[in-house]
Amino acid sequence: DSPEKIIKKYRKSSLKLIFKVIASVSSVRLCITDFKKNGYEKNKYNQIANFIYIDAGINKDISDSVPADYFSTARKQCEEKEIKIGTILDSDKLKENLEVNCIPKAIFGMDHTNYNEFLAERRELMAKKIKEYYYSL
Repeated sequence: DSPEKIIKKYRKSSLKLIFKVIASVSSVRLCITDFKKNGYEKNKYNQIANFIYIDAGINKDISDSVPADYFSTARKQCEEKEIKIGTILDSDKLKENLEVNCIPKAIFGMDHTNYNEFLAERRELMAKKIKEYYYSL
């Protein structure tokens, strides 16, 4: 299925764009139109490497935040041991969760300007995971 069909099929589920179509830049919200102005085509932000399944509660908690914000919040809650999003309170478990989901380590500082870098790195991580799984069969 195309990303558009996947989105329609799972619209009410926990399918989420890691980098949302809306990104925060100095408290200014960039909508799809702004992404187009900055050279982002629909086929670019609907990349399969930008999708992840997450808990509906987490999806609500992070809302329209950028990855740098909500991943930094997750890291901070591991330090402070106070839940803000999700349920992870241990830094090692957060690191493991990011690795299992092929999320680049640099995600903590990424915003829309790093999107192409994010896609390239996540594709490599996903390909490596698939290759490792394939050779384990």
